[in-house]
Amino acid sequence: MSPPTDSRAGDGLPPPWAPLAVVVRGLRSRAPEPGAPEGAARALDLADAVIRDLAATRDEPPPPPQVAVVGPTQAGKSTVVNLLLGENAAGASPLAGFTVHAEGFTTDPHALGRPWLRRLFPDAEQVPREALARDRYDQFSVSVLNGPAQRERLRAGTMVWDTPDFDSLAADHYRRGVLGVVAMADVIVMVVSREKYADLSVWRLLELIAPLRRRLIVCLNKATPDSTGIITGAIEARLAEAGLGATPVHAVPLDPAIGRGESGPGAGGLLDAVRSAAATAQRPRPSEGAGALVGAWWEAWTAPVRSEHDALERWSQKVEAGVAAAVETYRRDYLDDPRRYDAFRRAVVELLVLLEPPALAGTLGRARRVLGWPARWLWGAVRPRRGETTASEMLVLDEALDHLLTGLAVDSARGAEPGQPGAAVWGALHRRLSAAEPGIRAEFSDAAARHRAAFEPEIQRAAGRLYTRLKEHPRLLNSLRAARISADVAGVVLAVKSGGLGLHDLLFAPAVLSLTSTLTESALGAYMKQVADDLKRRQLEAVTERVFGIAARPALMAVSAPGGAGADVTPAMLREADAALDRLRHEGY
Repeated sequence: MSPPTDSRAGDGLPPPWAPLAVVVRGLRSRAPEPGAPEGAARALDLADAVIRDLAATRDEPPPPPQVAVVGPTQAGKSTVVNLLLGENAAGASPLAGFTVHAEGFTTDPHALGRPWLRRLFPDAEQVPREALARDRYDQFSVSVLNGPAQRERLRAGTMVWDTPDFDSLAADHYRRGVLGVVAMADVIVMVVSREKYADLSVWRLLELIAPLRRRLIVCLNKATPDSTGIITGAIEARLAEAGLGATPVHAVPLDPAIGRGESGPGAGGLLDAVRSAAATAQRPRPSEGAGALVGAWWEAWTAPVRSEHDALERWSQKVEAGVAAAVETYRRDYLDDPRRYDAFRRAVVELLVLLEPPALAGTLGRARRVLGWPARWLWGAVRPRRGETTASEMLVLDEALDHLLTGLAVDSARGAEPGQPGAAVWGALHRRLSAAEPGIRAEFSDAAARHRAAFEPEIQRAAGRLYTRLKEHPRLLNSLRAARISADVAGVVLAVKSGGLGLHDLLFAPAVLSLTSTLTESALGAYMKQVADDLKRRQLEAVTERVFGIAARPALMAVSAPGGAGADVTPAMLREADAALDRLRHEGY
């Protein structure tokens, strides 16, 4: 179960740690990165647990001393736990992978309900030891021991943890339990055997926990007299190479009595070392080790996220640039193209209606409606859905959208090529764009049709402005009305002769051209240009906002919306965490 990635992940932590806690938990919720450095996922789990431990150690009362017994399969971890406890409490078995849960043992009857346990195992359920289920890895147990043996051997209240192995095929299922115990441990006992001491998994774990600077003890278990000295020397030499030269190594002989909790000959050195280390454990524990661990892995953890953020930022930039280019295409190929731009011609048509002489308006209007019906029916039959919205403006908008979508598809496909930074993100963007394209086109078409309908009042207002100015020039107005009558009469005659075909052009085109030419050459020429330019400006603003702003841009931005790549760690969260880590480094952590 993935943890939440909200601010509550930093509860109980001082300010420098809270932003780091949020990001670390967000990184944990992501799928493992292909090609990530060896150990990065384990280090992230450990860091998450260590940060929780920082909060837990500030609980009242703080956790008692913690001893974690860890090791590979069949190293004899449970045997060592029994030795430390002084009784046969942990279930030892010769079978590999017998222990699959973290199991704590203590003499403190109040430990079961302590808040620090809930902090340290937020995703696991605490159950009695006998209720642990082998197919449930999200469980742990704490057992209270009633005998006096542990009190004699360890500091009062000390909790000893038996843990699963970390090197078997199934270890990934319960790895977090192991690392959770390691994170809160004051003393870590690494148990190895002569068969396992050189395993790579052992030394990888030792390297992983080294930055924490916890008290580390290596136990060579099941030692035999003929090999103890040689193997102990080899372990000490390897520890020195790993920078852990001060780590003590204690051999515990192969003795069945030790598995029952009895301290046989040769086991006293380990017991004394653990007892001494636990007795000097300090709570709350300083957080220098946590800072060192996070700092060591920070770049490896966050590099994929930064790559994703960069890819998503570039996607956003490409969308903005593509939309801007599409708007420019609309301006160039429609607004500035006299062959295609029809909005002002439609305004002139409206002006023709306003110029209708009152005495003849009824007669000529009825004639135009009757003669114009076949053309209107034919036009609607050809394009019944869009009607007049199939004008040049719609064609240019469709072309602009085609260029926009094609450009983004090509860019995302290139970004998804193997070896490109953020290739996985670009691949996801390419797939999501392909899936969203039909919906984007449909919404864009609807938005364009709504815009064209919504812009009609602007065209009528432009006609009204021209007509108002014309009324200030009565002579020009009367001459235009006379021309209007002539155009109508000519249109009616031609329409009758043509049998009603082509009435759209016959009734409007000659009159529009004549009126436009007259106005341009008149004293109103400058004002007419001003009205036309203002209409273009308003139309550009309307398309930018209503079509591209409402339909195109949000839909394209949604391709990278939360729920896709990078959603679990936002750029703002990462910036806050970077600043927190810089502060910790400055303070010497």
